[in-house]
Amino acid sequence: MDLSKLSDADLMALKSGDLTKVSDQGLMAMKGEPAPEQPKSGLRQALDVLTAGPRAAVNLVAGGVRGAGSIGATILTPYDMLAGNTKSIGNPERRQAMTDALGSLGADTDSLAFGAGKLGGEMAGTAGIGGTLARGAMMMPGAARVAPLVDAIGTAGFKAGGMTGLPALGVRTAGGGITGAASAGLVNPEDATTGGMIGAALPGAMKVSGVVGQKAGNLMRGQAQTPELAAAVQQARQSGYVIPPTQANPTLVNRLLEGFSGKITTAQNASAKNQEVTKGLVNSALGLPRGTTVTLDVLNNVRSAAGQAYDAIGQSGVIRPGANYDVALDKIVMPHLQASVGFPASKPSPVVDLIDSLRSNAFDASSAVAKIKELRSAADDAFRTGNTDVGRASKAAAKALEDAIEEHLQTINQPQLLQQFRDARQLIAKT
Repeated sequence: MDLSKLSDADLMALKSGDLTKVSDQGLMAMKGEPAPEQPKSGLRQALDVLTAGPRAAVNLVAGGVRGAGSIGATILTPYDMLAGNTKSIGNPERRQAMTDALGSLGADTDSLAFGAGKLGGEMAGTAGIGGTLARGAMMMPGAARVAPLVDAIGTAGFKAGGMTGLPALGVRTAGGGITGAASAGLVNPEDATTGGMIGAALPGAMKVSGVVGQKAGNLMRGQAQTPELAAAVQQARQSGYVIPPTQANPTLVNRLLEGFSGKITTAQNASAKNQEVTKGLVNSALGLPRGTTVTLDVLNNVRSAAGQAYDAIGQSGVIRPGANYDVALDKIVMPHLQASVGFPASKPSPVVDLIDSLRSNAFDASSAVAKIKELRSAADDAFRTGNTDVGRASKAAAKALEDAIEEHLQTINQPQLLQQFRDARQLIAKT
């Protein structure tokens, strides 16, 4: 029998010979059996769980307990002063005792986590102080006359019963000061004045910060994106294009993100991807097999194949163009005629002779097709040599003839031939 495991009370009972006074733990120890583990208090169990976790979590929760204890120390200050346990309204002895006790249980009371937990506990404990004060104030006689102030107290100065302007700011400042003083005083009465000053300044500071925040938000969002740009970006992305962030929506955030990833790199990656997308779209539009490399020869072959529809039109008879044909020719030549009015001695533009040569009351459809091919070839040559006036005029004249052919095919009721001609026009235009 190992008597060293018996408590003093069990030893005294054993010495008196009265085994009924020996505890169950003592009897089990006398028999050599292990004593059952004593149940732990709730606080001890909680601390055991916490100490098994990360140290930061232990310190954080211990700090929360200490923060709640600050409020408890304030509540007990009147009792401690009457009992002679403290001489200061701040009750520093009880506060220090709580800190020392938590430190003895393993908490690092100097750690950042402990401080954060303490602050969190104090904030949680005083979160409803404004509402409590406001409810109490509403129960007092004449509370309705100071309803805006009561509302300001209940909302820590963020509202003032619907008041606006400078009067509202004054009421909100007073309410914020009262709530701030009460909150800080509940944690530590010595800090009530400081809390009141902070609470009073908070409504005005929040208004300023709100304006600043709005300006900052506008800067972050950047210039409003137009509906046309948004639609274009969406359509491009649906087609497979990659649009860099600063091109799709040039906000500050997008500029920063693109800056971090490298603007040149972003553009290069987008360009490489978009080049393949463009190739695929061109091949699809021109009816070419996927992956075809588009060259000038390929484009010429497409135009040549489409031109066969023009040849079929050559057998459709005589075309008598309407007024629209003359109007189209007049629009082409008008700027060049206007230029020569004030300078009759100057050499007329070759565009004038070109357009005059196309005026006719009737011409064979086959002649019109041949002239269209001639005009398109002339346009290519003119653009190649830098003669843009003749190039643009030749293309516009070819279009005027094509419009005249469409009207002719509608007049002679050839819908199938008309559709083939329109399809060929669109395909040639795409090339």
